[in-house]
Order: sequence, then structure tokens, then C-alpha cells
Amino acid sequence: MRGLLRSQYQQQKWTEAVENAKELVAQKGSSADDKALSNMAIGKSAQIRGEYDVAINSFKSVVAVNKVWLRDNVDPLNKYSQFPYWHLLPKLKLEIFGPSYSAN
Repeated sequence: MRGLLRSQYQQQKWTEAVENAKELVAQKGSSADDKALSNMAIGKSAQIRGEYDVAINSFKSVVAVNKVWLRDNVDPLNKYSQFPYWHLLPKLKLEIFGPSYSAN
């Protein structure tokens, strides 16, 4: 299911990807990457059909999933963390989380 969704995404087969994406999002234990990619496919399909409210909600889900991953997995003080653009992290985290964010 995961590989098929990635293939459909790369080929921009949005309508075919929706059913697969919905199954993957509903599946227990789906990774953050799976959820983000699934919501992108659902959003792109809705955008093409003119269902902009569904598309916007799906895109917001992508941002939310990635915000959580960024907050939990990237240490702005560790240039060897999982994020390849570590030098941009303090500014990026400030823009995403606002001035109230503090790196624990």
C-alpha cells in the first residue's frame, strides 16, 4: 500500500491515490511520512476536483504532521540531527512555533 501510494504520487495519479491514501492514514502505526504523503495526495485530488475546503484541510494536516516531526526530531543545536539544513533551524522553528517556543 505504501509503495503503491508513492508510485501514484510520483506519477501524479491523484484520483487513483485517494483510496489508497485514506487506507494508509486510517491504518494503525502509520508513520508521520505516510500520513503526510497520504494527506498531500488527498489534498491534490480534492484541489483538482474543485473541493477546496477538503484540499485546504488535507494540506493543513500535512503541515501539522510535519510540525510535530520537526519539533520532536530536530535539535537546532545539533548539526548532525536528522534535518539536512541544520543551520536554518533556529529561524525555521521560530517561524513555525513563534517566539514562545523554547528548545528544552
